[in-house]
Amino acid sequence: MAGCLLNFEPAPLLMIILQNSLTQLEYDPSTDILYLDWPDTSLFTLEEVKGTLQDTVKAIKDYDIKKLFMDSSQREMNFYDAEFLEVMQEIAYSLLDTRLAKIARITTTDHYREQKVQEAQARAGIHLQVRSFADKETALEWLKDA
Repeated sequence: MAGCLLNFEPAPLLMIILQNSLTQLEYDPSTDILYLDWPDTSLFTLEEVKGTLQDTVKAIKDYDIKKLFMDSSQREMNFYDAEFLEVMQEIAYSLLDTRLAKIARITTTDHYREQKVQEAQARAGIHLQVRSFADKETALEWLKDA
């Protein structure tokens, strides 16, 4: 049909960087966004979760990634608070050695869990732009904004 323009945005071509039993890391080079989708982690050990987070930091370093989209809305934690905070602080310190600038998190209504995440961020003293969002679209808009 002449003159008919389709008004749609093509889906980004994502590169799978890591895939394991816990999660899959996908990278969009056109936007420099790394996508991390956390499942319910209650079925995994703390060491498995820690290993995947370390692999995520390695990918951020290796690909010189500046933006991270993390959907943790489905994640349940089965770890003691002190253990969880220790791992989160270790990962946060590791991020200081990267050029990561922005993290967008999709959250849940679990206020206790969100409080623990904020505690870990405060203790680690990370100087990244970290924002929590209720929906993916708003989070991605914020990440894509220079």
